[in-house]
Amino acid sequence: LSATFAAASQQWRDWLAKKDGLDSYRLIAGESDGLPGVTIDRFGHFLVLQLLSAGAEYQRAAL
Repeated sequence: LSATFAAASQQWRDWLAKKDGLDSYRLIAGESDGLPGVTIDRFGHFLVLQLLSAGAEYQRAAL
């Protein structure tokens, strides 16, 4: 799970390095990032985690 999360977030960090001043975006987009049922959005200094399935809820502590 941590390797999947790291890979998805690294893709975003690479992309964001090219976008000056962007501070709100979807960090993890569920299935497309290999984390079904998990959505993580960044709004400035805040992260919003949504667990949208029983399987994602089971992984809550790991996230």
